[in-house]
Amino acid sequence: YTIPFMLIVTIKSVLFYLKGQEKTWVCGAKCVAALVIAALAELKFFIVAFVLVVALAVLFSGINKKHLLAAVVCCGAALASAVIIGKLFPYFKDWYEIGGILEIVTSEYGYTHAGDINRLTAIPTINTLWLTDWSQRLFGMGLGNTDTSSFAFLNTPFFLENGEMHYTWVSYAMMYLECGWLGLLFYFGFFGLVFLAAVKAEKRCEGNARIYCTLTKVAAPLCCLFAIYNASLRTEAGYMLYFMLALPFIVSRTAQK
Repeated sequence: YTIPFMLIVTIKSVLFYLKGQEKTWVCGAKCVAALVIAALAELKFFIVAFVLVVALAVLFSGINKKHLLAAVVCCGAALASAVIIGKLFPYFKDWYEIGGILEIVTSEYGYTHAGDINRLTAIPTINTLWLTDWSQRLFGMGLGNTDTSSFAFLNTPFFLENGEMHYTWVSYAMMYLECGWLGLLFYFGFFGLVFLAAVKAEKRCEGNARIYCTLTKVAAPLCCLFAIYNASLRTEAGYMLYFMLALPFIVSRTAQK
């Protein structure tokens, strides 16, 4: 819950600052607070996502000296947060090196280093263990056939037998297992269509309404990252992100009225 919430706050704050709708110290205080929380809570992914947020915000808001300076300052703050994480948690001191990141997300030892599903190797692992022919890989095992629940009697037989592989911990792995390549196409295609809708809505809006459309343009790519990073989009935390995706449709209708 913490990472989506802090990203929503920082995206909105950075965009409003770049558009002159928020004071520098207010935006700076929010970003610093979020980075400090990320460092103390060992939320490594937030640092990476924060840098992406700033880059996309500057790109979509127009590149000029003020925006580039803001990007440099924010990236410097993110680097400082990463250094703090390395000091507080020595085990992760090399995590932000490209080699270190790839080693973690592609490790054959899996998500928990116990031989389970890993983030970037989920599809090959699923193909080896369960989806062994082309028709299964195209359509998956069927929506809901591998799902789980907090109520024991609602757990599927597949989950009871294979739940220790933690395929439910990564959104796109779960989607691929149940719906195959076709499901992944529609899943990630949804975020692409929302992005295009935000671009279209932005042209019809004015003032702060345009900023909210830009906010969705930043959020849509982040949702794709969340789908690979963890299962946030399959939990209640996803409602915060989906609300952001709905903003262009809300503000464009309001503008028309």
